[in-house]
Amino acid sequence: LDLGLYLVVETKVPEAVITTCNPFLVSLPMTSVEGTNATDGGTCWIYDVTLFPKNLTGIPTLEKTLRENKNGYAHTGTASDGDIIDYRIVSTLPSITSESTYLTCYTFIDTLSKGLTYNKGDVVLEFFTDTACTDSVAKWTEQDGKFTVTYSTTDAGESVMTIEMDKGGLWEINTSKEVYAENSMVNSGYSDCTLRITYQATMDSDNSVVYGDSGNPNDVVLTWKRTSQDYYD
Repeated sequence: LDLGLYLVVETKVPEAVITTCNPFLVSLPMTSVEGTNATDGGTCWIYDVTLFPKNLTGIPTLEKTLRENKNGYAHTGTASDGDIIDYRIVSTLPSITSESTYLTCYTFIDTLSKGLTYNKGDVVLEFFTDTACTDSVAKWTEQDGKFTVTYSTTDAGESVMTIEMDKGGLWEINTSKEVYAENSMVNSGYSDCTLRITYQATMDSDNSVVYGDSGNPNDVVLTWKRTSQDYYD
């Protein structure tokens, strides 16, 4: 490379990465530093520079809780026939630092055990800058047209709800200026924000409901993909 000051930006994200390497500056040449690799710290010009940028690997946080009769949310709960149960899914979005790290898919697949029925049309998505969900950034309803909700049934009779971001929703998640300044070098859109999803279901007591401590498991799966990826996480 020609001598000069270079801005290094990550353009492809390895698998299972949630936080990309922040853009950084590199000078060619650069001076040496004292340590195990140099004894002439600050007195020698280095023209061949090797970089070791570090990503944070893992998966976004994902938690599903519920409550009945307006009690506090918990991982387990009880309900009677006809009761309406409030469900809440909370997930922290991965970092978004450049067009190569834009999200092209962010989909939740929620499954309810037999004996529970979704109260359709009430899904709400809220974005917050903090994990405590106190600093609100945006609130979407199904009528806003930024995500779609579809329903299906498994062979075992379980109810399935799929919440999928459409192009408009993904564009806002990737490029919104509500959280980070327009001239920010590092993050964009709703990078690292907390997403809270709320909806309701009704308990229909019949032979399919499991009574007692065994309970009726209800699960959620998050699938996501970036611009530079050929695979889904």
